[in-house]
Amino acid sequence: VASCACVMPMGNEFTGRAYIDHWLRVFAPPDDCDGATAGELVPNKADCHNFYVCLGDGEISPTSFPCGDDYECFYPAVGGCTTDATECEAVCAGGGGGEGCATECPDPVTVTTIVASSDCTKFKLCFAPPSAAPYSWYDQSTRGEVEISCPSDTPFFNGAECGTDKAACCSCQIGTCVYETERLPDPNDCHSYLQCVDADGDGTVDPDPVGPIPCENGGSFDGTACTANTNCENACDAGATTPAATTSVPFTTPVDTTSTTPHYTTSVPLTTPADTTSDAVTTETATIGTTTTFDGCIDLSHYTCPALWHYARCPYCDPSYIICDSMTMEPRYGWCPDDLAFNPNPDYPYCIPSGNCPFNP
Repeated sequence: VASCACVMPMGNEFTGRAYIDHWLRVFAPPDDCDGATAGELVPNKADCHNFYVCLGDGEISPTSFPCGDDYECFYPAVGGCTTDATECEAVCAGGGGGEGCATECPDPVTVTTIVASSDCTKFKLCFAPPSAAPYSWYDQSTRGEVEISCPSDTPFFNGAECGTDKAACCSCQIGTCVYETERLPDPNDCHSYLQCVDADGDGTVDPDPVGPIPCENGGSFDGTACTANTNCENACDAGATTPAATTSVPFTTPVDTTSTTPHYTTSVPLTTPADTTSDAVTTETATIGTTTTFDGCIDLSHYTCPALWHYARCPYCDPSYIICDSMTMEPRYGWCPDDLAFNPNPDYPYCIPSGNCPFNP
């Protein structure tokens, strides 16, 4: 039986990385732990403050475990509990769209999911490009977005995760009334609209409980008024009739060492890039003494840093890379940990799974 001992605090910084294929799993968690490793955490969909533990061989813990008073919720994006209340807004929104259906990445950027478009089979992942750990000189306001398709067995994004309920799509939700007499589109019928009224006389304005009002002569509602156009598409059906195929894209989770970074806890520590000295790299490469070695990789003795960042050392996927991190712009070697390789494409200069390298965004 699993216990809370499997949840290991990792300090006040998010020290790790994940990949899109893993994010697809945690944003569309199965009813069990099929395909998960022992110790991996999956959400309790009935309570965003709890999680289940995968025991291996597809088995899931018989009961869920609470995150504890020090955490706001279980955040699927990192497979652990988080102290960031903002990140928990979408996760704990009830999975029914509405307030959990953000359409823009937060500012400052955090790792989270947002609605991609009217196509409910897709969502966007917001992230900040990772720095060469443990340095935090990169622009914290820099953001990135990756559009991802939900898996075919859980094709509909509800604002927090992928699921099987099409009615939970953000595009299927009725909007919020701002003032009385306002008209809202009927997501299930583009030929109708809903009138905002103060039915109880208490100042609260909601869609009329009587239901949708059809446009005359088969016209369509354009978002503000009925038109004579009889051709339209229901918002709830936009892009959701044919689930898109699953997209697998390598991704490295940002490392942020600022004090404002939320504290996460997860039983699956996600490692950061391990930096090595030039001596360590020399033992791995046969020769380092010219501008390029016999294998086409760069020799630091003839390398000038173009900017504070990290760069591919080799023209192919290789664990070694170049770090330009000091104010003197002196380059040094870095080394991708585990089974990771540095992507040679300068448009995506990060450590990624070797099986997905090279990656050309």
